[in-house]
Amino acid sequence: MQALRELDRELLGVFKQELTNAGDLVRDDARTKMAQQGARRGKEKSWAFSASGFQTRVRTSSKTSALAVVAQSKRSSRIQQRRRPNWGGILMRKGLLPARTAKLDAVASRVEQGVGRLLDRHGF
Repeated sequence: MQALRELDRELLGVFKQELTNAGDLVRDDARTKMAQQGARRGKEKSWAFSASGFQTRVRTSSKTSALAVVAQSKRSSRIQQRRRPNWGGILMRKGLLPARTAKLDAVASRVEQGVGRLLDRHGF
């Protein structure tokens, strides 16, 4: 990542955009999975509301191996914390982790193609 930063600021910006687009694939699939889970329970509206808070964030200076992160941006209310203290775990188990597993190959190929286009454009 540091080499990309030094090579070209434009290249880093386009790489971030490719990672964001790849994370959006997972985010959209997680929203769909959450809506389906809510429909099975007769609570599609509330589950879809929670899933609407999923956001893709790209962190280029993190020390972890995950550069693109799909995370919940909405805060839970106190009532929800008392009623469902494990709601964050449910979001992970029913929406985010299955979406990541389902879209892993598509995300990898998309990022690979994007980086390949960038490197071709810059003569590598």
